[in-house]
Amino acid sequence: MSAGPMRVVLIDLPPDVDAPDLNAGRPLGPQARVAARIADLLPGATFDADGRGTFRRGNYELAFVLSGDEPFAVDVEIDRPESITALQRVVEKTGWRVIDPDAPGFVDLEASRQAGAIVLVGRPVAPEAIAGDAVARRRPLVTVAGAAVVLAAMWAAWQWTQARPPIRTPESIAGTQEASAKAFAWFAKQMAMRNARMKVLAPAFRDNPIVAQLFDFAIAQNGYWNGLGRGHFGSPERLSDADLWRRFDRDPLLPPTFAQAERTGYVFEYTGSGNCIEDAPGVQECDTFVYSARPLRPGKDIAVTFVLMSEDEKIHIRNDGQIPTKDDPNVDNMSPSTAEEYAAASAASAREPSEGLFAAIGKSVTGLFERFAAPKPTAAAIAAAETSVLRDLRAVAQAEYAMGALTSGTPRYLAPEQLTDTALWAQAKMPPLLAGFFAQPHRQGYEFEFIGDGETGIDGRFEFLKPMWASFVYVARPMDPGPAGRRTFALYPDGQVFATDEHRTPTRSDVPLGDK
Repeated sequence: MSAGPMRVVLIDLPPDVDAPDLNAGRPLGPQARVAARIADLLPGATFDADGRGTFRRGNYELAFVLSGDEPFAVDVEIDRPESITALQRVVEKTGWRVIDPDAPGFVDLEASRQAGAIVLVGRPVAPEAIAGDAVARRRPLVTVAGAAVVLAAMWAAWQWTQARPPIRTPESIAGTQEASAKAFAWFAKQMAMRNARMKVLAPAFRDNPIVAQLFDFAIAQNGYWNGLGRGHFGSPERLSDADLWRRFDRDPLLPPTFAQAERTGYVFEYTGSGNCIEDAPGVQECDTFVYSARPLRPGKDIAVTFVLMSEDEKIHIRNDGQIPTKDDPNVDNMSPSTAEEYAAASAASAREPSEGLFAAIGKSVTGLFERFAAPKPTAAAIAAAETSVLRDLRAVAQAEYAMGALTSGTPRYLAPEQLTDTALWAQAKMPPLLAGFFAQPHRQGYEFEFIGDGETGIDGRFEFLKPMWASFVYVARPMDPGPAGRRTFALYPDGQVFATDEHRTPTRSDVPLGDK
């Protein structure tokens, strides 16, 4: 634990400055504007006329100092590790760098939060730094609660490592190792940034893969706006264009997956607006944008539509099939948001029978707004049981996607017992991809069975993970005692879940739930 308050400095460095140089910072703007910006990101933060501000939440506090009429930096005093989560939000939204002025060096906020003391980027944390009650707070980088985050991060790692040469030569092996190292470095950085953002969400949205992708896009746009975009935003195709970024000797800000409009059961659409310029023939950059994600089958299940807006940097939601506006609820519970109340109200209204809107499947596959059509006594019990099971299936799907990235994009799958094995993953110096309870075949009133097909393996760093499978089906069957009417579910390698009312393994001919 830290012996006292920690002090860091927030600074806006030009893209070409890689050193923690306090003298290289750019002006942040008028003092009042900087204070208003921080207060907008941390509702409840207050500043006086001298530029001194505080943000209190629960039992922790952040203190800010803005020096001068147009400050070049923000001095921050951190009273305890818990307050770093709020500071991470400011950093993610602004793109400012965090520097320890005493080192000087760039600060790893996530590692500092876990250690309870300032940890510099690239510097290992001593075991004694995380002793005592800090142990109770720390969590592995990859957790089930953040499984959706793992999925999004691993997509990018996969894109960097999948193009492995067919003939293994010393040069190709070295190139593959370099690509893998780069992918894992990106993965670690992106995980830290995304974890920090996901932690401050309304609980209903913390494991949602669409929200994770929108956060990825927001992070990439922030980097583009501060660099190549020169104050303008770019399309997903531009941010993921490997040929473009290769000219700058850089990796794309997003994996190629983002150039696909349809993915993860949703249609994504980018619209630039405001002051737009043509950076290259047919390439338009704008100073504002809207990025929406709407379900592919909006009429079949109750599904949520999301919109990320540059205007307020928030993800807004609706569940009526319409595109959200800035007046609709957002997923961020550190903002003046009604997101949780919105979710609760939607669930409550679902208990009232309705004609037409609730039909067929009777359950939202997103897990956010579960509703049931039949007004029968066991509806609530069935809803609770199936919601928990579907959440488990999504977590396993995301862990299996992560395996695909770790194995250079080659489809290789593990049983949940392997994905939870701490000793097994210690050989790769990684935490397991699933929590330990996933190894239990009987849980939540269901029997879970992993059926692997095509036993195989892989060379390299993860060759110790045996057996691997080329394909699989993961089945969840209801057990007695339990509420009647529960369905049997099956998860397939593409992340699709199918359901049947019969006591058998669902096939792809059965009801698709539509949400991966």
